[in-house]
Amino acid sequence: MALTLTPPLSYLIGMWHATKSRRGLGVRGSEDVKAIFVKGLLDLSITTPDKVLVSDDGSVYVQHVRYKKLFERVESERFIRFKYLNDYSAAFLAGLFDVLGLVKTNTVLMRYHCKDDEVHLNVLGFRTTVVRSEGKRYVKLENPAFFAFFIHHFTKRFSDDSRFQSLVKLAKLRARRR
Repeated sequence: MALTLTPPLSYLIGMWHATKSRRGLGVRGSEDVKAIFVKGLLDLSITTPDKVLVSDDGSVYVQHVRYKKLFERVESERFIRFKYLNDYSAAFLAGLFDVLGLVKTNTVLMRYHCKDDEVHLNVLGFRTTVVRSEGKRYVKLENPAFFAFFIHHFTKRFSDDSRFQSLVKLAKLRARRR
């Protein structure tokens, strides 16, 4: 049976791309990121709870060769697979944003992960600049409301964030005026 890419799977690939574990198919990072990733794997029936492992460095992962190959293939082809403004791209960026994102008042930042992520955002039409804050590099989105509106159906970590939701409402108001 062939594995097919879906928006929920694209979301997990975005998370995995941003913070891969060293072992298996998994992520490292904060507890909520790991919990969201594992819940996504379970919801998609990729694994069962008894097969989720925790490594010495605190990352969570599963051993699943077919899905790991799919994740690696989609990641290497992300400029082709996620080149349009559709649910697949929105889900991938939401996964990336849930791991690397930061919302300040009327500002959306993503921790700088790699140059390709910045290029990918620009290819999709999200203008970005690289900024430094507190000694760290961030990608700042020039139109945060448009970005928030684009990914808001898929984001899990920021779905209850009031600043993020205010950006979504702002984008909806701007769309109604047009």
